[in-house]
Amino acid sequence: MAMTTYFQMVSKAELDALLADPTTINELDQPEEQCAMTQLQQSLCFFLCGDAYPNPTEHGPLAGGLTGYQNVETNTLENGSFDVVPKNKCEEVADALQAVDLDKFKRRIAKADVEGLVEEEELYDLEACIADGDDLGELLSDQISNLRAFYADAAEQSLAVVLYTT
Repeated sequence: MAMTTYFQMVSKAELDALLADPTTINELDQPEEQCAMTQLQQSLCFFLCGDAYPNPTEHGPLAGGLTGYQNVETNTLENGSFDVVPKNKCEEVADALQAVDLDKFKRRIAKADVEGLVEEEELYDLEACIADGDDLGELLSDQISNLRAFYADAAEQSLAVVLYTT
């Protein structure tokens, strides 16, 4: 089963409550318009940041938006933690996603040895896509478009984002 990364917008009060009691993350259930998800987090990170597991300090706001800026440990999630994108970073993330030239992005993926990258870069999230014969450039570009809208909304509403993979 593919791993899924869930993104949810949260207010300052909601984030403060989560940070005070991280075990409540599994109770967070925002309305659909304040949520996003991807099953291709590692591949997005690799093709956008050059690393399947990027550090926001080294790789900037694209990495921050995909992996968070602050890690919060909790035993209520199977991966043991969730991550936070503070509200003051959401606009940077939205701008960085908007700056991605999707046509160039698709061409770069078309030229890549995707099957080789699955093993070399641990892009295991692509295995099912390859098996299904999906157009990876189109699929990943759609994910970027969804995250663009999501982070633009979060920035406009002055909300932070929490994310976790399960």
